[in-house]
Amino acid sequence: MTDSSSRGMPSLRQRAEALSADRPLPSQEALTLEEAQRMLHDLRVHKIELEMQNEELRQTQAKLDTARARYHDLYEQAPMGYCSVSMKGLILEANPAAATLLGMAREHLVNVPLTHFIYREDQDSFFLLRKQSVTPGAARACELRMVKPEGTPFWVKLALLDGFDEQGAPVLRIVLSDISERRQARAALQSSEQFLRAIADNVPGMLGYWSRDLHCLFANKEYFGWFGRTAEQMQGVRLPDLQGPELFKKNEPYVRAVLGGEDQQFERLLAKPNGEIAHTWVQYIAHRVDGQVQGFFSLVTDVTAFKQGQEQLRVSDAALKAVSQGVVITGPDQCILSINDAFAAITGYGEAEMLGQTCRILRGPLTDPRTVDSIRLTLHSEAEFFGEILNYRKDGSLFWNELAISPVRNAQGRLTHYIGVTRDITERKHAQAVLQAALQEKVALLNEVHHRVKNNLQVVTSLLRLEAGRSSQPDTRAVLGDMQGRIRSMALLHEALYRSGVFASVELGAYLRQLATQAFRTLAPQNGAVTLQLDLATVSVGMDQATPCGLLVNELIANCLKHGFPENRGGAVRLELKPVQPDADADADADADADAERGAAQWRLCVSDTGVGLPPDMLTRQGQSLGLQLVADLAKQLGGRLEIGPGAAFSVTFPIESPELPAIAAIPAMVT
Repeated sequence: MTDSSSRGMPSLRQRAEALSADRPLPSQEALTLEEAQRMLHDLRVHKIELEMQNEELRQTQAKLDTARARYHDLYEQAPMGYCSVSMKGLILEANPAAATLLGMAREHLVNVPLTHFIYREDQDSFFLLRKQSVTPGAARACELRMVKPEGTPFWVKLALLDGFDEQGAPVLRIVLSDISERRQARAALQSSEQFLRAIADNVPGMLGYWSRDLHCLFANKEYFGWFGRTAEQMQGVRLPDLQGPELFKKNEPYVRAVLGGEDQQFERLLAKPNGEIAHTWVQYIAHRVDGQVQGFFSLVTDVTAFKQGQEQLRVSDAALKAVSQGVVITGPDQCILSINDAFAAITGYGEAEMLGQTCRILRGPLTDPRTVDSIRLTLHSEAEFFGEILNYRKDGSLFWNELAISPVRNAQGRLTHYIGVTRDITERKHAQAVLQAALQEKVALLNEVHHRVKNNLQVVTSLLRLEAGRSSQPDTRAVLGDMQGRIRSMALLHEALYRSGVFASVELGAYLRQLATQAFRTLAPQNGAVTLQLDLATVSVGMDQATPCGLLVNELIANCLKHGFPENRGGAVRLELKPVQPDADADADADADADAERGAAQWRLCVSDTGVGLPPDMLTRQGQSLGLQLVADLAKQLGGRLEIGPGAAFSVTFPIESPELPAIAAIPAMVT
């Protein structure tokens, strides 16, 4: 018997005696001996039965006490928080784990609303959980945030079960499990997955994972875009269905090999969604777990641009080898990285000898240090260089090198290389020297010729002047005077060429200014009543045009001064040389177009005066007048058109082609 059963015996005995007193015993006189013995037997049996029942009760009580103690230990020592909450939401009791979790002593938790510990934004979740209708005896749960008294939030899984207290009143049995670490681990896992997904989506190519049965378990965005599928459509798709029978048949040997544990790499042409054909580099990488291949990763990279770059590099390399100029490529430190065959042929150094060297190996005693300094300063400023330098070949022989150096920069503008292009111009320099010597001889000869022609023309002019002085005939003197003027114009041209030293062209405006001034000074009246007006533009012409222009001006000025100002009449003689505008007149357009096709411009030479004008019969006597006939012939020689205007205005419109300067004049003297 337990202590509790022993304590209960007196009260039970007293109750039994009280009940027995209320029930009268049967009269002993009425009982027979047999009946008395039977009754005694029954009493003994009932007593034994009661003792057995009492033992069973004692054992049951012991089991209950043991179970209660076990439950108490579990309740008290459980790592999860247990608490009972009234239907009003007040905490009735809580185990130590709940007290620790909620941050308050057990005795202080009693009658505190549970919602006091639930995060404000999550209290609706708890309310909805309470209102859920579930099967009796079934638990329901949710995840929400709770907060300790000092304000520290934490995540819990709250499980709720409807129950009853000892008095049978309904209560809520609540289990609280701290899942903060699990939530953090889940968040970290999600972050890691997002991070890995971001990496995969930014891999420059298609990245995927295929199981042993060739189902897609992972694919990045490049896969979606290339095959025109969504993430849902890619998940679980079989590789043969994705690639199609033709492409899969080509790739199947590589698939079998990687599933056998051998990583694979190969090239493949693939069609893009827009129809373009792309060169791709495919890698199959086996995935092993405990030595067993579970599947494989596939990485497909579009190498079309790389292939095109290789092809361009091959073409460029072929062009570099085929070019006749020497080409050298250096790094920023000017150390040689590559040369072509032409450079090797020019310098005599092979590529193996030049690699790692600088072009200083080509310098020698006669190399101009000023040119070297110029190259050094140009390279220091990362600019382009173009010039000539005297270099030395491997065998010690000299050669003139026409050198062009250009810097090469990357996309960020940083210097990465120098490219030098060399040309052996030794023969050209020798030819220039020979040509320069010949030019100097010809210049000296032309100087002598023009000097002698000028002197001879002056002699002729002097003879004509003497002859005119001896003649008594006015007409003869006039003719001889005209001849002097014409010869003087030619002598003046030769003198201009002789003094300038340039024999290919003459500045027409300056020549005509000097010629007109001398002719006017010789022929004009001494009283100064007639003036000379000049409006001459600048243009260069050859001797074949300068000579007739000079004769024309001389003839027309002489004509103006002879006939335009009789009896000391005053006035002016005007000389103009101007370019003709294309739309100046319709008649000249056709000639101007024809001249334009030859690269010639139209110019107009005009001589006029403010005198009495031409005689009425002047035009009818044109064929009989030597001067007018000469003017017409000179205009024709110029390829121009003679026009006689009102008064005494003569104009010649003619084409002027830019004279070609001798090429030899542009060649510098050879440096020795």
